[in-house]
Amino acid sequence: MPALQALAIAVLAVTAVAVSGADDGAPPLELVADNVRAMPYTACVQIADVSEVPERQAAGYVTFKIEAAVIERIRGDAARRIAYLQTVEAPARPPAIGRRILVSLQQAPDGTRFVPDNGYVFPASAAAMQRARAAAAKLRPKGAEQRCG
Repeated sequence: MPALQALAIAVLAVTAVAVSGADDGAPPLELVADNVRAMPYTACVQIADVSEVPERQAAGYVTFKIEAAVIERIRGDAARRIAYLQTVEAPARPPAIGRRILVSLQQAPDGTRFVPDNGYVFPASAAAMQRARAAAAKLRPKGAEQRCG
């Protein structure tokens, strides 16, 4: 029996590291709830189009305009499609079209949505989505439906 318990503990330890996303370059899942609380808009989206925005380039950085279909709205206004800006260090490859991500966005006074410096983009894993839903549930009235589509 002690050997079985040791094996179970070892499996749980490995699972925790794999779920955190730390080994694949993704931000730690512990940051999902902070993103949801701090940003006015969070959704699971599927990237439909990406283009560089030359007029917003700065030395050492590249800005992409990302257009995406909203798969599930977690927090914020309802929309089936959104567009937003994401600035990253150069050189950078654009996000892959068709990829599903969990993104939290700020909104500029002119209405432009963007990933802020203190924001993160997560792969739309089951673990990330669960954390986002739980964080949003604590912020809204009971019974408020957030699914889009």
